[in-house]
Amino acid sequence: QCLRQQQQQQQHQRYAAVGHRKKSRTLKPTVEFVRDVTLLDRSQYPANQILTKTWAMRNSGELPWGDDVELVYFKGDESLTMQHRYPVTNAMPGQLVEISAMVKTPNDAGRYCTYFRLMKNGKFFGPRVWVDIIVAS
Repeated sequence: QCLRQQQQQQQHQRYAAVGHRKKSRTLKPTVEFVRDVTLLDRSQYPANQILTKTWAMRNSGELPWGDDVELVYFKGDESLTMQHRYPVTNAMPGQLVEISAMVKTPNDAGRYCTYFRLMKNGKFFGPRVWVDIIVAS
């Protein structure tokens, strides 16, 4: 740990010497997954049903997210998601918000999983969240 502190001090001195200021990671939007609110992983549902998946997430940064944050389809079973983008509430630092996506279960029985991430200004941030369901036969 002492070596790491020395390296950080040296890096800080280099930036200070050339008049540059390293961007703080806290200036980027950040999010912390808290829990699944609805549609727990591997829950079973009938075919051809419209469902709402909701996650509780917290703004873990120092700045509000702003009004231009979206929950965006990232990868997985694209057929589950009813839209590729969902609006997200502007969360203040430390605020817990619920974020939702609408999905429709396929006609065929089986396990389906699709992933989403938050996006601001065209850049993904935070962890992936997912819908992982089983369509009953």
